[in-house]
Amino acid sequence: MRSLLRFGNPSEAGLNSEKLLEALNVLEGGVKDGVYPGFVALVARKAVIALYEAEGYAQLIPEVRPMIREAVFDLASITKPICTATLTLKIVERGLLDLETPLSEFLDGWDRGWRKNVRIKHLLTHSSGLPAWLPLYKTCRGKSEFLNVITQLDCEYEPGFKIIYSDLGFILLGFILESVSELSLDRLSKNEIFEPLKMSETMFKPIGSLKAKAVATENCPWRGRVLVGEVHDENAYALGGVAGHAGLFSTAYDLAVFSQMMLNRGFYGLVRILREETVEKAVKVWVEDGFRRFGLGWAKPLGLALPHDSYGHTGFTGTSIWISPKLDLFAILLTNRIHPSRNNPACGRIDDVRAAFHRLIVEAIVD
Repeated sequence: MRSLLRFGNPSEAGLNSEKLLEALNVLEGGVKDGVYPGFVALVARKAVIALYEAEGYAQLIPEVRPMIREAVFDLASITKPICTATLTLKIVERGLLDLETPLSEFLDGWDRGWRKNVRIKHLLTHSSGLPAWLPLYKTCRGKSEFLNVITQLDCEYEPGFKIIYSDLGFILLGFILESVSELSLDRLSKNEIFEPLKMSETMFKPIGSLKAKAVATENCPWRGRVLVGEVHDENAYALGGVAGHAGLFSTAYDLAVFSQMMLNRGFYGLVRILREETVEKAVKVWVEDGFRRFGLGWAKPLGLALPHDSYGHTGFTGTSIWISPKLDLFAILLTNRIHPSRNNPACGRIDDVRAAFHRLIVEAIVD
């Protein structure tokens, strides 16, 4: 199946329009309650886009800008599955990497102690033993300084036996991809994913008209300015705005194209991004630890109304993408919840909004 997206009414997608309206009302309530200034939502089923709406504001300070459907969002950690994991799987398909490849084949200092047991699959599944996060941006500039500090860290647990969601692991994965390909991560992702899929509004470090459509994130106390079209994640910023864990910008429609490619098991029209068996392998559960389950770069939902075959990811800035092969459905919700500040108590309620939104989307299915 190589379905192309098209716009249609809810009935063509097998969705109840009244339930979709309820789901939209939930998102509008999030604006009124101050959970986020604005949002863009896109829902498609059977390759039919049945809901595509924008409400609220893209920016509140120092100027006010309304949200538009074509707004460009800082995806934050959605960079991990869309860019880094997908590129890793493509390079595995070409035989240049293996999921069992030890990091020591690419990184100095990873051939002894606990590090010698870390494999590519451990980075993809957040089971490497690395800690979740460190404020490396305070002391490090550039790849070599980041790599030196991460290489000297003690392990939090034995690799493969626990999940600690780790930005540091995906930072390393980005370094490895650049080493293997001899290309920068932004160039590699453009060549291998975004240009073939015609995702022309997906990029690291947006410029020109794309930056002009960017949604504001935080009034950053560290940088002393409101961030617009500039990566919010501090470690990604210190790496020049291009990193394996964060830094990607995109629109709801471009993400819809990528989501449909995944539902098509690697194809979009005549373009093949991944082999069918690779997609199936990527989105199954590889590691489970209590309430956390991960595939290869993709989170597996628990606590959402979506079936267990579903997969997706969220981003700290207020973004999310969830895909269900069983329902032939995906839902993209992009918000700017940390604008103007992550310290806004209401923005912590984003998970409640997401849960209610997805529940109503599933309830909208009529066939």
